[in-house]
Amino acid sequence: MTTGGRAKDGNNRTVTTTLPFQIGKSPKFVNAVLRSYQVEGVNWLLSRYNLGTGCIVADEMGLGKTIQSLSFIAALKNEGLPGPHLVVTPLAVLQNWANEIKRFTPGLSHIKIHGSMSERDRLLSRDDVLGGEFDVYLTTYDTFLSEEAFFTESFLFHTVIIDEGHRLKNASCKLCKGLARLNTPFRVLLTGTPLQNCLAELIALLQYILPSVPIEEHLLLPPSTTNSTDNAETKGLDRALISQARILLESCMIRRIKSEVEASLLPKIEYVLKPPLTRLQRKWYRSFLESDGSKAMGLLSKNQLMMKVLQLGKVANHPKAIALTYDQLRGLVGEKLVNSCGKLALLDRLMLAKKQKDSRVLVFSQFTLTLDVLEEYVKHRFGRMGVAYLRLDGTTGRIQREMDMRSYNKPGCGIFCYLISTRAGGQGINLATADTVILYDTCWNPQVDLQAQDRAHRIGQKKQVFIYRLISENTVEERVLARARQKMMLDALV
Repeated sequence: MTTGGRAKDGNNRTVTTTLPFQIGKSPKFVNAVLRSYQVEGVNWLLSRYNLGTGCIVADEMGLGKTIQSLSFIAALKNEGLPGPHLVVTPLAVLQNWANEIKRFTPGLSHIKIHGSMSERDRLLSRDDVLGGEFDVYLTTYDTFLSEEAFFTESFLFHTVIIDEGHRLKNASCKLCKGLARLNTPFRVLLTGTPLQNCLAELIALLQYILPSVPIEEHLLLPPSTTNSTDNAETKGLDRALISQARILLESCMIRRIKSEVEASLLPKIEYVLKPPLTRLQRKWYRSFLESDGSKAMGLLSKNQLMMKVLQLGKVANHPKAIALTYDQLRGLVGEKLVNSCGKLALLDRLMLAKKQKDSRVLVFSQFTLTLDVLEEYVKHRFGRMGVAYLRLDGTTGRIQREMDMRSYNKPGCGIFCYLISTRAGGQGINLATADTVILYDTCWNPQVDLQAQDRAHRIGQKKQVFIYRLISENTVEERVLARARQKMMLDALV
């Protein structure tokens, strides 16, 4: 059964279309054969658009949320709703969206609103840009905030799609408030990790996509349990509250996981390896642990406590990670560098074994100082950058990032190892040519580590993927892992 719909385009013209309609696996406006679950996802988006209520596409990372979104927009254009539509993304994936439009939906006209102030001024002075004549407007979070007046006042966007939508988990942040001011009939969040720390963050996402629905945090989570303390993670597992959250999600979210819909992708095999600290590490670990002993008895402030945990984590990763403060550690080079740290000594054995098997390895760490140590090790053991390894962190430019990723994925590429910052490289890159992921340290937020793993474990992967998580034995890292697993339990229950 179909329902007539009327909407206004970017030039305030009334457009009549018939909704809902459905697409098949090979629609003429998409240069690809969609998988069955992707067809289901596009048709679900079309049905939600017809209802006029926002939604969350929460498919597990690597299942093609981008191509589903573009197919949805192309389907609307094919039925007489050409746009404009707005896509807001992290900077890291902006170019990827442009590439995917050219590759899969070339019938969609698009423009990137991004660049320096002078470049943005030039773009926003063009008549075709001001007139809403493009089907898709691509921009980044930061550019949206800088040019909020243009996006909120120039014309009506038929659809606003927020990539990595979990960025809106804090309803009081500037980005969330700015996006909430966008006048649009249909809001879509794309995120493979809708629940990251607690139910309150999930409620913030629901409040964004359903602005007219009076969703109050206290209906699901009492105020005393909306933070990430022990109290939140114990009381937050109340069955009644979780049941309410699940009912809300079922009405406005679609989620598929790789093990259920992608039979060609082998399940990843995960190992947790626990090397002991070396004598040098124990010395420095004990030194940091016992410092300010008078304050250690519950008198440390939250910031002091987190700083101490951070320092302990650096020592567990490698003593040289604190060498900027302690000069005597700078002499750890060559084999001394490897043997002075239990975790690095184990990594060395693992990397040599993977090299012999012609595997390709992604090594993730949260800390750039740790990446510096790992880079020194890889250079010592395997060779120079660009030949034996590549590195990606927050200082890597967008163009260099794209060039390195293409180089690493090139058939016959001999680069063995890619050193990656967990935060900077956890999204927007496809490294399915690697078959081993090593998490050198663990993040408090388990979804960040999952994003890192899925750089290799995704559509296009032909091999068995192995995940190795390194946890220094009898250290604070064991507590971090336990907390992360507790958060994953809440994710599974919801």
